[in-house]
Parts: sequence; structure tokens; C-alpha cells
Amino acid sequence: MRYLLILFTVFTFGQASNQMVTFTQASSLGFTLQSGQSHVTSSQCMTKSAALAKYNLSAGSMNGFANNQLVPRSAWVSGALNNCYFTDFSLSGSTVSSACSSIVDPSSDGAILCFQGSSLINVPLPSAVTFNGVNFNGGNNWWKVGNGTDVYVFLISPTGVASQREVCSLRTQQFIYTNDPCISNGAMVFLDPNGLYYDSAFGGSVLNTTLYSYNQPNPPLFLWNVWTFTNGVRSTSTDLESSCSPN
Repeated sequence: MRYLLILFTVFTFGQASNQMVTFTQASSLGFTLQSGQSHVTSSQCMTKSAALAKYNLSAGSMNGFANNQLVPRSAWVSGALNNCYFTDFSLSGSTVSSACSSIVDPSSDGAILCFQGSSLINVPLPSAVTFNGVNFNGGNNWWKVGNGTDVYVFLISPTGVASQREVCSLRTQQFIYTNDPCISNGAMVFLDPNGLYYDSAFGGSVLNTTLYSYNQPNPPLFLWNVWTFTNGVRSTSTDLESSCSPN
């Protein structure tokens, strides 16, 4: 009867506390992988060094074992995840710009996303991202997280791999422009702290174009400023008289 009870416990809960762990069994225990690692199918039991190298585990819980010793299930304890940051489920987008521009939706649920790494800006990529201890399904979208005055977005896959990171730079609006004096629909130019011009508040590429900004009426014509941008730098500024109204 006691033997049957032990078998029932093992088959019901997966691992007896004194049982050694194989590579195959480890893949189903819910521990997050270290960056660059993947699950292995093998009946070979894992040593301390193999377990710590492959999974995010508490090294302290295995202090009583040598690196080449097999480690029982009781010593497998999740390691502390670094870089845990709050994100709202509405703080995402298909592009850097849309994710950086997203704002918290009070009606949306939030998540604590935990990144592997020593500090957020130095998170090694690709890196595992978890939510409630399991890989976070990022849906191949950009996810926005904050760190004091700095804001970042990470591109996260459906399997929880963060493969890219971008900084949401603070940009200030400079002027409203059109691509031609006779086009009525205007857009905005933004200047970042490094002195480079963009056509979006976040993300996107630096400007390489010529833009027109309305200056003042000059009857019977209208006076426009002509701005030329090269690699984000405003290289020339001239005036143009046009019969087109800014409205």
C-alpha cells in the first residue's frame, strides 16, 4: 500500500522530492530557461552545474551539492528574477512609435514582466521574459516598460523572447509642416535631445527630406519657410513665396 501511495504521488504531482531530475522531466517543471538555452529531451539526470546553466534556479538551494553531483527535485527552487517592471496590457504596439506613444488604460489589466539580466538597459538579448513565472506571450509586439525617467520598449515573441530593445526618447514639437505649400494637411516635426529631427514623437527614422512651414501672408502671395533635413540635421532654411494658402 505504501509503495502504491508513493507511485500515486509521483504520477500525480510529477516529481518526488528525493527523486533526481532528468533533462526531459526538467523541461516540464515550469522553470524559466537561461538566456540562449533550450529544453532537452533526454533520460540523463542533471548535475548541479547543468541545472544552473540551463534554468533560472536558486544557486543557494543547491549549496550542499558539488557541481558534478546529481541534484534531487527538492533542491530545485526558482531563482530570483531581475528587472521586474510593470506594464499595462494596453502598453503595446506593432511599431516602436505606437508602443512608445501608448498610455495606461485604467480599465486594462497590468502585468509584472521580469527580465533576465543585471539592469534593464543592459538586459542581454535575446532574453527570457516571464509573467507569473511562465514565459510571457508578447505576440511579436513592442511592449513599453518604465524605469524612472527612462522608458523602453521591447520586442517580445509569443514564446517570451525579447529580441530587440529601443529607448523612447523625449522629443519636443517644433513646427507644423507640409510636403508641399499647396497641400493642406499638416504634420509635425519633433526635435530630440541630441538635436536630430523626426516626424514622430517616438521611434521612426531621422528626417531626410524638404519640408514647408507657413510663415506669414505676403500679399498677394503667402510666405513659406523651406526646411531641408539631412540625416536628421536641419541643413538649410530658405523662404518661398507661393499663391497657396496655408488653410
